[in-house]
Amino acid sequence: ARATADGGISIRLDASTLPPGPLDFLARLRRDPKERHLRIPLDRAATEPAPRHVHLTLDPDEHTLPEGRWDCYILPRNSTGKQIRLRCALAEQALSVGRTPLDTDTTVTAWLPYRTAHGNLALRTWQRPAHAEVATIEVGADGATVTARLLTAGTPPSLHGATVVAVSRQGGAHDFSLPVTPLHRATERFSFALPYAPALARRESTHDLWDLRLRLGDTHPPIPIGRIGGDIVDRKKTDVLPAVL
Repeated sequence: ARATADGGISIRLDASTLPPGPLDFLARLRRDPKERHLRIPLDRAATEPAPRHVHLTLDPDEHTLPEGRWDCYILPRNSTGKQIRLRCALAEQALSVGRTPLDTDTTVTAWLPYRTAHGNLALRTWQRPAHAEVATIEVGADGATVTARLLTAGTPPSLHGATVVAVSRQGGAHDFSLPVTPLHRATERFSFALPYAPALARRESTHDLWDLRLRLGDTHPPIPIGRIGGDIVDRKKTDVLPAVL
């Protein structure tokens, strides 16, 4: 499986490993109470000029993949029969390096294929009405300075009077707000200073966590701030910052 230049995912299946007869591709959202899924017929006739493979492309303009992790299967056409989990020989994200999330008229999205710990094919997708993509984080002695870009479905709202809210996972009593500095109206870039002192004063354990949200006023829901663009599925081990206190 490969990430495509336009934000989609291309999947190539080894035809010799597929069962006979018409087949469907099935992607199922993991641990979803609504049991959402995407089912697409596989076209064996489309294997030319490479008859050893069957190709399938997931396109953000044609397919909807709500945010989460998707497990991939094949099964007989139009059947509820046995689902065969797809093994993954290669999950390539090279064309996603440095790419920002895709903002359309309805959602902000980012898709990546990956190989699970058990060797299966899975998809990591992000889909939200708005998102603030972090560009830089500068760590200093007393705090960090963050720059980000607001991405929204449709016309972006004004950043005038916006604030960043640090939402504590320990409860609302530990939340605090920070002022926002708009940087460039045309690109919706902004920055904010994140001092250490307010967080340390509200800390309850040695490893408290706060989620950052951009608030544009009472009429707009809070917007997540983070990194969903690029070629990294899990950033906890890759986007590591030095501790300066």
